[in-house]
Amino acid sequence: MVYITHVHLSGGNSVQHIEQVQWRDPGNAETGKCSTQLMVNWIDKGGSAWVQGPAGDVEVVVVRTVPPYLKTKPNKTHADNLLWLPRF
Repeated sequence: MVYITHVHLSGGNSVQHIEQVQWRDPGNAETGKCSTQLMVNWIDKGGSAWVQGPAGDVEVVVVRTVPPYLKTKPNKTHADNLLWLPRF
């Protein structure tokens, strides 16, 4: 499991425009950066990604469009929790 901690957007301000993510593994404190597509591939292989949002931890899921993109499961906030994250 990893927490996505930062996002990099390109060409707009919605989750569909997230091009890269920074992440942190709470189990070993490892951090990294990858493209959205690499994170999609990692989740597809059984990985689990989460966001620490304003209303608590929220799971990240893959939206199956072309190209696929990431979003958080619905919770008590109106905006997607990925968009609350700092930019890089």
